[in-house]
Amino acid sequence: MNQFLAGPAEMPTGHPPPRRGFSTRSKIVSGVAALVLAAAGGATLLPAWSGGDEYQAVSYAGDNPFMTPVGTDQPEITPVPGAGGPQSGGLAGLYAQDPARPACDAAALIENLQADPAKAAAWAQVLGVAPAGIPAFVDSLTPVVLRANTAVIDHGYRDGTFIARPAVLAAGTAVFINSYGEPTVKCYNGNPLTQGTSRDPAVTVITPASRQIVTNTFVNLTTGGTTITVPGKPDPKPIPGPNPNPGPKPGPNPGPTKVDPALVKAAVLARIDADAAKERAADAATAARIADTGLREAKQRLDNLTAERDRLIAIANDPTRPFFERLAAQAQLNDASPTGLSSRIVAAIKDAGAAAQNKDKADADKTKADAEAAELDRLAREKEKKAGLPSPPPPQPRGAQQLDAPQPEEQPGGDQQLAVQPDGAPQPDELPAGEQPEAELQPGDEQPDGAQPAGEQPLDGEQQPDVQQQPDQQPGAELQPDGQQQPGGEQQPGGEQPDQQPGAEQQPDGAQAGLEQPAGGNGQ
Repeated sequence: MNQFLAGPAEMPTGHPPPRRGFSTRSKIVSGVAALVLAAAGGATLLPAWSGGDEYQAVSYAGDNPFMTPVGTDQPEITPVPGAGGPQSGGLAGLYAQDPARPACDAAALIENLQADPAKAAAWAQVLGVAPAGIPAFVDSLTPVVLRANTAVIDHGYRDGTFIARPAVLAAGTAVFINSYGEPTVKCYNGNPLTQGTSRDPAVTVITPASRQIVTNTFVNLTTGGTTITVPGKPDPKPIPGPNPNPGPKPGPNPGPTKVDPALVKAAVLARIDADAAKERAADAATAARIADTGLREAKQRLDNLTAERDRLIAIANDPTRPFFERLAAQAQLNDASPTGLSSRIVAAIKDAGAAAQNKDKADADKTKADAEAAELDRLAREKEKKAGLPSPPPPQPRGAQQLDAPQPEEQPGGDQQLAVQPDGAPQPDELPAGEQPEAELQPGDEQPDGAQPAGEQPLDGEQQPDVQQQPDQQPGAELQPDGQQQPGGEQQPGGEQPDQQPGAEQQPDGAQAGLEQPAGGNGQ
């Protein structure tokens, strides 16, 4: 039974929830640790594992917070009874939300982190994201309010490093949850959170949902008795998945990871430079594509004009053309005005030359920008490695992606399709040896090209009109168009014709071009 939807949420205006599940011995141990630290002058980092879970009431920033509050807790919420133990992050009613007033401010969180690169690097390291990816990651989080006392690993910040400590957040604490329903940021201090554990059966331990949540179901914070649905957000990390857990585990622990602020700052700045170079390379690639398109269009215009010139020359020199048509063509060729054909050809030649130079320059710029982006990315990765920061996944070459797309092994099937298509005979010349039986079906193949009236002559410009004028009069008219389309004469000498038409009477597919010609190879 889902205890979070068993009844209306209790929201009295009384005191914050009581501290529960923490022994006097744990409090004494924590006090002794504080005294030892004070005696040492505060020079030693707190141990990452104190042996007891720290209870954090609402509106409690704790020691070494990452930042000032970027959200507002709700002290009036009391824990849902009977909701302790493991609970999936996608459980309906696990969290509450006010649809009109978000509990946390994502923009303020991003602004605080970007103001201090070392702090941003430590914060990102906890959650397994690159510092440059913090804005996208924060935008993927959803602000909610806890409805149960919840175990977490809380991560404070001091001296350039994060300090992991187990804690229990009180019901009413405002947090950001990720795409799997896990508490990810405590909004009152900006501390990153990861999954915690607890031996107290009254404390809720939230486990990540098995997959990214498509629709969240929250209790309406203003009414307490109704639910609202909020679309889930996709995980923007390069490798999607729940929050990592770099925090301490029970047992021996080497302590928190120390982050060198100088190395972190150098790595963050190097990544900024690398990202800027990547953008410049993308712009250069776009410019190269535009230049290539411009060159192809300029060449096409020049080709069209030269084709028009050749057409006019042919007309002017054709004695069979009417005199005035030849004269008009010659006049267009002699027109030297700015709008004349000769002037337009000269302009097109200049445009094509300029487009070619522009393309060469754009290609050179692209090559230079790609090399610069690759080098700055390499330097950034080296500095991120020294600083102990995660690096984004290496970029994949565009060419490799394009080659992968058409490579499905379905293309060989195209050869099989060519083997099946010969009946329609659209591409006989491209057929492999499987279609070469045409040699057996065409007795005329043994003759010279000129001796194949049925297969060759219908393609001559002079005799095609005769074939088109007599399709209805000739019994073999259905075969003639196919014969005209197939230079090889596939269907004219097809295996069915000799059996059905032993005589040369239906041969006139080719004989229409030449009733003057004998039956040719088909009549022999």
